[in-house]
Order: sequence, then structure tokens, then C-alpha cells
Amino acid sequence: MDKPSLADRLRYRFDNFMARGTIALIAGLGAITLVITIAAAAVVTFTGLGQAAGWRFGFGEAGFQSLIRELDSGASVSIPAGGSAS
Repeated sequence: MDKPSLADRLRYRFDNFMARGTIALIAGLGAITLVITIAAAAVVTFTGLGQAAGWRFGFGEAGFQSLIRELDSGASVSIPAGGSAS
């Protein structure tokens, strides 16, 4: 019998992860959201995106703005630190 391919092994691990139930699914989605948030915050912070609008985001603020847009895609208004969205 042949050795399982990488795709077969990854599919098996994914299936076992999904078989753990709802809590595992929620934890997996949370982990993916955290990774995307950190990556987006790093890109915004290190490339200086947002400076065209006159704002300079720190890592925490960029992460918060990214998280808000991930969780609520209708949140297109940028809220400056300590300000309101009026």
C-alpha cells in the first residue's frame, strides 16, 4: 500500500478537527480571525496606509479597525481614536 499523500493527511486532520464538534469549529474560526487581524494590522502599520486621510495608526488601533471590518463588513466609517463616527 502506498504512503498517503500530503493532501490525504491534511484532509484526514481537517476531518478529525471537524469531528470534535461545534466548540472546535468556533475555536478554529476564532484562530483564523486572529491571524487575519494581526496580518492586516501589520500591513497597515508598516506600510503607513491611512496616512492619506491624515491618520497614523498604531498597531493596536490598526488591529481594532481590521477586526471591526472583519466582524461587521458594513462598518465602512473609520472612527479615529477617542472620537466618534459622526
